[in-house]
Amino acid sequence: MNYIKFFVAACAMTFAVNASAESDNTRSNLSGYNRIELSYAPMFVGDVNTRSSYNGRIYTAMYSSYTLHGFSADYTRGIHVTKNLPMFIEVGGGLQFNHTSFWNTGYNVLRLNVPANFTYRFAVGSAKVWKISPYTGFNFGFNLINDWGDKVFQLGWNAGCNFTYKRLLLGVGYTLDFMPIVGGFSNDTYSGTLKVKVGFEF
Repeated sequence: MNYIKFFVAACAMTFAVNASAESDNTRSNLSGYNRIELSYAPMFVGDVNTRSSYNGRIYTAMYSSYTLHGFSADYTRGIHVTKNLPMFIEVGGGLQFNHTSFWNTGYNVLRLNVPANFTYRFAVGSAKVWKISPYTGFNFGFNLINDWGDKVFQLGWNAGCNFTYKRLLLGVGYTLDFMPIVGGFSNDTYSGTLKVKVGFEF
């Protein structure tokens, strides 16, 4: 029931914002856009020990988390998908690098991210120079280097919001990986990446 209330409230808020904000339907925006981004992108890795045994007894209570600091460089292409509304599919690619070290050992992750996101670009104000663009979608992650684990491919979910002024962008987003970064052990090791980004549209 709480999920239904949240969904109804989110839909109502979306329509309220849409009524108060002007649609971003200028000729240039309907033809699509390109964007380059640089991000501070820490990766959070968590181990959950699901089953362990000692003297015939089973235990399930171990958790540890680690932060791999890093950055990301990305290119995005926005493709207009409706005739009268500022709805876009964003596709592209980017390289993400993360690193941490403990016990005198360094751990690196170099990932190729291929996102496929849906976004709605609200243009705020009569001048239409400010835009608010919430987005969500899927991420296809390919670990070119994965010192942390053994997984080459990870499917994930993207969610976030971009704020643009003319051609300059600030944004924040999170990628939650559905698939573990480490497999085949007693621990299920999952990851997620936060992105705090700046960019330029053209």
